[in-house]
This record gives sequence, structure tokens and C-alpha cells, in this order.
Amino acid sequence: MLAVIGCGSSPRNLGAESGAGDAGETSEAGAGGEAGSGGGHAGASGGKAGAGADSGGGGTSGGADTGGAGSAGMSGSTPVMGCKLDKDCDDGLACNGAEKCVNQVCAAGTAACANPDATNCDVVCTENGAAPTCAVKGKDADNDLHFSKACAANPGDDCDDMANSVYLGAQELCDGLDNDCDGKVDVGDGVPLGGTTAVITGGESHPAIAWAPEQSVYGIAYLIDNEGYFQTVNASGAIVTQPTDVQTGNQNLYGGLGWAWGGDSFGAAWSWDDGGGSHFRTVSATGGLGVTRTIIDAHVQAFPSVARVSGGNWAVILGYPPNLQGVTVSATGTVGSPVTLDPAFNDVSGVVASSGSSFAAAWKGTDQKAVAYLYNSTLGAPAAFTLAGDSPVVGSSPSGFAFATANTAAMTAPQFYSFNASGSAICGPVTLADATFVPAAITATPTGYLVASSGKVRVQEVLANCTMGQLFTVDNGPNDQDVGISGGASGYGVVWSNFTNGSVVSRRLFGPKYCN
Repeated sequence: MLAVIGCGSSPRNLGAESGAGDAGETSEAGAGGEAGSGGGHAGASGGKAGAGADSGGGGTSGGADTGGAGSAGMSGSTPVMGCKLDKDCDDGLACNGAEKCVNQVCAAGTAACANPDATNCDVVCTENGAAPTCAVKGKDADNDLHFSKACAANPGDDCDDMANSVYLGAQELCDGLDNDCDGKVDVGDGVPLGGTTAVITGGESHPAIAWAPEQSVYGIAYLIDNEGYFQTVNASGAIVTQPTDVQTGNQNLYGGLGWAWGGDSFGAAWSWDDGGGSHFRTVSATGGLGVTRTIIDAHVQAFPSVARVSGGNWAVILGYPPNLQGVTVSATGTVGSPVTLDPAFNDVSGVVASSGSSFAAAWKGTDQKAVAYLYNSTLGAPAAFTLAGDSPVVGSSPSGFAFATANTAAMTAPQFYSFNASGSAICGPVTLADATFVPAAITATPTGYLVASSGKVRVQEVLANCTMGQLFTVDNGPNDQDVGISGGASGYGVVWSNFTNGSVVSRRLFGPKYCN
């Protein structure tokens, strides 16, 4: 450490003078002298009062007077020492470097041990004579006694030094963090999935689910004795709206209900099994049924899918080979003319989603390959998406669309794609989970998407730029079909039909971290 004393060489006696003393340099009485009358004010830190007379009378002894009136002393908290030579500044410590005498003032030296990464590393210097010992270790910013793995010079076992619950060997918690630093998070690393599986009373098949954020409820549609019903439940699973018959008729449905939330109501579409055409109506979150609109007055159309652009048109796509058709219904209930989306359709269903003012629809083409198009709000101006694989599904967020396709003989794993609302590619294709993962439904999350599979209901989290996140199992199946998924920042819901022991519709709701 550098002591603080007044500047200059060794003190000498200057003799007393008359006059008031100011803060003075450090000085002591000369040999044989005595202090002049009237003490001076405090000088620099560590010094004594400078001599000075308030009214003459300084005595003499041996010809030497005491020091004269004090001048202003050195001030400030920075250690400074007056010097002539470098050795005058040496504090005897090597770790803080060699001090120098510069213009009769001691200047601090350069630390002997350099820190290669001040953000992630700490350096420790041990005094060892003239050659100190330097040691670098990871920081412990979170005080969990585990050092940062990001310190390349000497990495520790803490992969997140800002969270004291994270380090190698820590218990995995439901907190969205990789607590044990094994590259897995929460339910992807053994933390149980949140919620419990519940059977929907009376539900038999073809469930669908849509989250209504404005009402904080899930709308769940399903069939009972081939008639379409729905109910709403809150995020905790409590029933808000009791099961209600959607189509208010006694005719059997062909396939399930098309079902989606449109900002102020649900949209429901269905086809009669006996040639009674295809229909659409809105359904309020509290169970109010809107006017039934006939959208196609023809024979079986089957398996409709529904979406709505923000505040505008609903779109329903539905088909029965060889035609896949689309119809719009305006916010005021005006039904548009049917649009042929694929004149050579060779499957039982297509799927539709919306983002901004655009729709995206996908289906299996005649060559058993995925087909997908971007449309405007009236199902016009088609622009093709390029996808590989089979049996596509589509989901959307406010900023764009996501597709997932099943594997084929030529493509051994399912694929995922992300596009913006204008149809430009963001990322993909990337492989989803494994070859046994059969994509069935997609919903958006605040950071990407969740893709649910059928057979064994599993969910693959996909983060921004198509990075794979957590993979977890909702139901072991193995015969789960008609899988649906929906949700958002408040949590997520999954529905499915299980045909292992008859036909049963089940649901599971869980929080935004999946384990809560």
C-alpha cells in the first residue's frame, strides 16, 4: 500500500513568522526550537499541524526557529507518496506491480497477473517474492460456490453463472433453466409434465381445441354419437360452459367439427353424413350459437378445417376426392363462392391457418407429397410453399406460419419449416424428434411453436430459427388419433382420441413451462 504524506524532501525548520497559519505541510520542530504560537490547520492526510504564528512570538533555541506559516497541504483519497527515486515508492508487494517515481509523485504499477476474460474469469495473485504466482478461475457471480464454465482459461462446472440453482449435478427444477447443465430443460430432463389427463365425459372421437385468450378459456369440440358438441374450460381445467350441441340437429356428421378461435367467437364447420351439405356458424365463448350458414350445398364434403384472418373473413377448407375446396365467410356472415384449391385431391382432409391478413392451407397431393399454398383473405392469389414429405399440418403465429410433414420412404424423418406472414422462408427444413414422430397439429408459443404427434402423443418444442427445444410425452398411446394442440403465454392444452379400449376423448392442460 502507498502511504500518504506531504510532498517534498525531508522537513527542515523555517522559523516563525507573524500571521495566521493556513493548512500546512507536515513539519516538526527543529532541534532546540519550540513551536511558534498559534497552531496551523491540518495538512495532508497523515501529516501534523503546520507551524505558524497568529501573533508573532516564535521562540528560538540554538538558532533554529520553528516552521513558518503552513501552506495548503495535499488532499484527496488516492494514495500518493512524495519521492525522488523509484525505490522510494516500493511497497514491497509484487502482485500490484512495480511502483514508479514520476515527477516526484509515486505512480501505481501494473498488476502482475492479467485477467484473460474479465466477464467470465477471476484472477488470483499470490505473493512469492519478486515472482508472484498467478491463477485464473471462473467467476462465481451467483455465489453458489461453482465457477463459470464460460471461463475458457479454467472452466468450472457452472453453465449459468447468473443463476445459483444451476451447476453440474444440481437438481432439475421446473424453472425453464438447465439446472444440471446436461443440455436438457425441465420436462425434457425428467421433470413431470404439468396437469393431469382427464377424460371428456361422453366424448368419442374427433376432438379439436382452440385457446381464446380474450376470454381465458379453451374451447374443446368433439363428437358424441356422431353429433358435434363443445365445451369451454379455464386454464385450470374447470368447466366454464357445459357441453353444448353445436349443429342443433339430429343428422350424423361426416368426420369431425372444424374448430378455431376468431378473436371474438369460435368458428365451427361441419358436413352432414347423408348429403345434407356443409355448414358454418359462430359460437360464443359462453355457448351462444350464431346463425347456421350453408357454405356448400352438395354431397359429403368431409373433415373441414377453419381459420380466420384478424377481424375479417373466416376460411373453411374441406374436400371429398377429387376436389378440395375453400369457402370464406365474412364477419357479417356473407358466404363467398367456393374456390377449388386442388382439382385432383386424393385425401380426406386439408388444414388451414391464418396470420395477419393471409391464410395458409396444406394437404396431401395426388403423388402422396405435401402441398401448401399462401392465400389472401379471400382465398385468392395462391403462392406455393416448397415442402418435402407427406401429410402436412400447419400452424400459425401473429408473424407467420409453420409446417410439419411426415416421413416417407425417401425422407426418413419428419420435417419442420417456418415462414413469415408473406410466405418467405425463415428456417427449415429441420428434423423433428425421430422417425416415429407423426406430426398431427401445431400451435404457436411466445418463442416458436409446439408440434404434437399422433400414435403416441408427444410434443416437440421448436424455438426461434428452428432450434429444437424440449421433447416430452403427453400420452403413451399407442393408438392416439385426432390430436389437437392450442395455447399461448398462459399455458397449453392437448386433446386426442384413444382407441385402445373403445373410443375415448381425453385432454391435458399444462402451464407455460410445461411442467407447471
